[in-house]
Amino acid sequence: MISGAPAYRKGSQCELIVKKFGSVHISTGDLLRAEVSAGTEIGNKAKEFMNAARLVPDEIVTAETWWLLDCYPHGSAQAESLEKSNARPAIYVVLDVHKLNDNAIFAYDYVKTHLEIYKKNAESILSTYSNIMVKINGTHQKEVAFREIGSFLSQVQKDKAKLVRPGKCFPVLKFLY
Repeated sequence: MISGAPAYRKGSQCELIVKKFGSVHISTGDLLRAEVSAGTEIGNKAKEFMNAARLVPDEIVTAETWWLLDCYPHGSAQAESLEKSNARPAIYVVLDVHKLNDNAIFAYDYVKTHLEIYKKNAESILSTYSNIMVKINGTHQKEVAFREIGSFLSQVQKDKAKLVRPGKCFPVLKFLY
């Protein structure tokens, strides 16, 4: 963690730390500004305080925030590591593809090898995430697949809204502690 007065180059120091040590940088200020830009409920609440140069209250800063892992975990060891860190996803979306795309940009053998490795690794984490897994046809057009994914995410969001309590930590931050 890093702390300092407003506008005293915490972000600059974080950039240097990330560059030298390969850390992941999560800035609550950046997260809040993104929420404001997106016009979300959290952003609208935070904006009032930010515009008045006041600290955004904890119940807004620590509100449940979504995080997205792209192609991680790859295998059971990584899934177990996430579980031990209490970084459990709300949903596990699998873009299901049964055959290779003949129009693939990459060489067929290269893709075939990686698909075989993926299937082996994916099978190893099924038991960890089977109760939250949603399979989407990965061969659908991007917009069609997104409508399906969006439908499931909307349901998860509705379900989680019933459970959210003020003072809950950002799940991704819990993972990093």
